[in-house]
Amino acid sequence: MFRDITDAKLTKNEMAITIEAHKKHLIEKGVIFNCLVFDSMGWEQPTEFIDFLTTLENNKKNYPDNTRIQYVFLNKDHWTTADVLVANNKVSFFLIGVSNISTGLVKQIDLIQRNSSEDTGIMVSSLDIQKDGKSCAYLVLRLAKTLSEIPDLHQELMKAKNPVCHHMTRISEFLLLNNEEHLKSVKYISRDLLLQLDGFGSLFKNSQVSLNTKNVTCGKDKLLDLTFKRYQIEHKKDDDSTSMRNTRIDVKRNKMIENTQAFVSSISEAECLEIINNQDGKKFLSDLKNKKMRQKIKTVEEKSTVVTASSKNSIRMRFYQKTLFGPKVEPSVQPDKPAYTIVRSYFK
Repeated sequence: MFRDITDAKLTKNEMAITIEAHKKHLIEKGVIFNCLVFDSMGWEQPTEFIDFLTTLENNKKNYPDNTRIQYVFLNKDHWTTADVLVANNKVSFFLIGVSNISTGLVKQIDLIQRNSSEDTGIMVSSLDIQKDGKSCAYLVLRLAKTLSEIPDLHQELMKAKNPVCHHMTRISEFLLLNNEEHLKSVKYISRDLLLQLDGFGSLFKNSQVSLNTKNVTCGKDKLLDLTFKRYQIEHKKDDDSTSMRNTRIDVKRNKMIENTQAFVSSISEAECLEIINNQDGKKFLSDLKNKKMRQKIKTVEEKSTVVTASSKNSIRMRFYQKTLFGPKVEPSVQPDKPAYTIVRSYFK
């Protein structure tokens, strides 16, 4: 019996397959995007994520300056994402969620602080733009790609200050009310601040809630309002009143499911298992510190753009890190079936 692909929440394995399919789709459009996948592992130790943090910490002096890495993080059944910067022998994390759920963000803060040096920067935000219970994984995946496209992301956020009056969320209240010394270094980035920063409006393209988008830009002087108007439809509420709803994430989710279905049907069982099993990024991080191998890896640097030639013209694009997907196969929900069967059945 197959799961409902429009309503089911993605597991870690399903997210890995979805990212691989999305990668392939973007490559066809001349865009390179890669993203690591991690799981909090419930009551178990999230060894793959801890290994990732430890490797970053131990080798940060050996990586190219201004290296950027994105990852998505599953805690219970909710996804968040993050953008990592390695620069000047230091590591900085920008953790961001799409809903007003703070547990996954709090867990990452704890793990990062336990496995990183004291000078590691942590910024955290909760956009609180999700309204339904089915779009979390796709909202986060779209957000990860958007983060990778914002130049000088960390530098802009580090120097910016929240407005005096700003949107409060559970993660902001957690940081405000918690007096523990180690949390005082964590910087909260409010939704209102992100809406004010030039070009950061692209983080809100898939918002399911109403926002004050006046003069908010999405980069290249494009207004966020224009995106909303393109995807807005009239929605009838239970009390028979109507409101306008942004359906962009519904359109993007359906397209991504369609692309993933086609991708899964085009690969072998061995290829599917390879994607699921090779998720820890260890080889990528190892190659990144090797000067000879580094030349073969396309990495994004702040304020840098790479131009590659195609058969017809030159395509201007940003290159992002090569992904070697994270942890090993998660325990199957159905013990009598291999993880591959469950993942593949989701996209049929």
